[in-house]
Amino acid sequence: MEKCQAIILQTRKLSDSSKIAIALTDRFGKISFVAKGAFKSKSKFAGSIQALNQLDIELSIKPNRELQTLTSAEFSSKLSNQFTMEPDLMAAAMIACELVSKTLPDYEENKNIFILLKNYLNALEDPIRAFSYLIRFEYKLLLELGFAINTEKDPISDSELLFSNDIGEVGSSGSNTSRIEGYLLKKFFQASKSKIKAVDLPSINNHEAKKITFFVVNYLRYHLDKAFKVHSLHLLEY
Repeated sequence: MEKCQAIILQTRKLSDSSKIAIALTDRFGKISFVAKGAFKSKSKFAGSIQALNQLDIELSIKPNRELQTLTSAEFSSKLSNQFTMEPDLMAAAMIACELVSKTLPDYEENKNIFILLKNYLNALEDPIRAFSYLIRFEYKLLLELGFAINTEKDPISDSELLFSNDIGEVGSSGSNTSRIEGYLLKKFFQASKSKIKAVDLPSINNHEAKKITFFVVNYLRYHLDKAFKVHSLHLLEY
């Protein structure tokens, strides 16, 4: 049996009684496990295996097995209920967790990203700044993944411009480019240079957050050389 701290990133139904969860842990990186009986009201896992919750868990781990088995779970922070009443906080939290789930490899310890995500979720308190926090998190995630974007070369225009994905800066040089409005890139750069609760965090609405996140996803697709979608982006469509 192995004990670790875990942040539940995503869950899905396995059977009428059990769930599969994808979690980021402090010891094993991203890991998938089965929570048997999680849907039963009298289960020891009832209510705990929900996306965004932070848990102290114990796992039965067997090498070369895709799904591990959860044997115990206790709350260290119950955030799923906290975010339910604030749709913008929920959206910002779910998108960040799905980005981590889609970009990290399995069973590769990364304590820096674990701490980054944990601190981000715990700091999400102000719905007005939820998307500013999200965009700042996305920049920090790029740094930890080794795909830093050059934020020193500011856009010279607020209109649509070319961004070089392979070089990671504004410009048409390079073999792979994407398009983004200059004013959005300026907000992305400003958020990247601010502290999580700083007064200089830029104001970013849901539509702007969706466009910036889609830009980040395209950038990650290029560098990870894989196609993926962030389905929770639909939470920004209102």
